[in-house]
Amino acid sequence: MRFSTVSVLAALSFVAPSFGAPQTSSLGRKGSLFATTHTVVSDLQSSVIADVDSIADLVAGEVTDVIVPDLATDLEDIAKSIETALVTLVPTVATSVIGLVLGEVGSLLQTVETLKDVVSRIVDVVDDVVGGLPQDIVALLTTEITNVLQLLDPLVSPILTLVDGVVSQAEPTDSVATLLAATVADIKAILASVVAPVGQV
Repeated sequence: MRFSTVSVLAALSFVAPSFGAPQTSSLGRKGSLFATTHTVVSDLQSSVIADVDSIADLVAGEVTDVIVPDLATDLEDIAKSIETALVTLVPTVATSVIGLVLGEVGSLLQTVETLKDVVSRIVDVVDDVVGGLPQDIVALLTTEITNVLQLLDPLVSPILTLVDGVVSQAEPTDSVATLLAATVADIKAILASVVAPVGQV
């Protein structure tokens, strides 16, 4: 029986924080913008995969309160990795995207697909923890779970804003822009599952 994510969020009084994008000057070269964004998201993916795999192993083993410290550490590491990514990501994507060409649009697609993978892995593992562990153990992890979930929107928002700017300049028949828009829709659907029931309690 899967746990309803909306229930745990309500119980934890989930409130997303506000991350204001600082003012920054243009990077000068859009290639640097996309390269930096991709590097940050790829590095985040590597960190998240390691922690998610560790959590999955813990949840699959013997479930007692002995595993709580390790679970808490993995969840804290995910939150720290996102926070580290935001330090570079937020000012980077504040750069103008006016006058992009098709090749530059295409270079963004892989980054957005990587972001989708990151968000999906995090949401899935939180669902596994919340739905797969006894509630007395979940109660010991409420702070760490909330911290991770609170960071998802700040992580996704600046990149989706960048993508929106790119797609708005593309021709309606641009297949790469269409793929970008579809991937963004997928990410939004994954995020929506965090605040909507994903199963029966």
